[in-house]
Amino acid sequence: MQRLVRLLAILGVAALCLVGGHSAIASNGDSSEETSIRELASYALGRNIAALILDEGFDIDETMLVQGISDVLNGQASLFEIDRLEQALVAFHEERNRRLMEQEAAWNLEFATEFLAANGEREGVYTTETGLQYEILEQGTGSSPTFDDTVKVHYHGMFADGTEFDSSYRRGVPSTFALSDVIAGWSEALRLMQVGAVWRIFVPPHLAYGEQGAGPIGPNELLIFGIELLAIEDGVQ
Repeated sequence: MQRLVRLLAILGVAALCLVGGHSAIASNGDSSEETSIRELASYALGRNIAALILDEGFDIDETMLVQGISDVLNGQASLFEIDRLEQALVAFHEERNRRLMEQEAAWNLEFATEFLAANGEREGVYTTETGLQYEILEQGTGSSPTFDDTVKVHYHGMFADGTEFDSSYRRGVPSTFALSDVIAGWSEALRLMQVGAVWRIFVPPHLAYGEQGAGPIGPNELLIFGIELLAIEDGVQ
């Protein structure tokens, strides 16, 4: 068992679960009482190893996988130098992560495009030439900042499903920053706002964090912000 657990750890799988996701053992109707517990458990472990590999998105060579398991269980020496195997696993993980990132980026971009197309049809939603969308929740009465200004704002940021990922309101302290230091969607929106205004903005991926994402923000993620412009620090309020 410990050898199997170590194999799963090398593959980057954190735990061995007998039930869940692809790991659930399906029955084909064979209920032969002649099948031993040892055989059933061995088959279950085999299915779960395969299911965990599928869940993790690994593109494996089945023959070499079985060979590796067999060699360890039978005490055979490795066919390859350990350093070479470790390097291969690192490269394998990097390629797998790159592929998954590309898939997520493509899905997010398609979702963002469809969301913004529908959102732009709603009454009260304005779309700029860059693709930024905004709603005016409260009109401001003060000046508008320029690109070189520093502003004080309250804000909260959400994903399209409403999940909040950041909030100065929750921290209880407004944020102060230069417009030149924020994402393009923020900089554009704030330069259109007046002090005292409260807007909701919908930021397309190319005006946010793009294909790279950032922290909890995935690649090509659409972002929604509520922004309250409190003051222009380096200008007329």
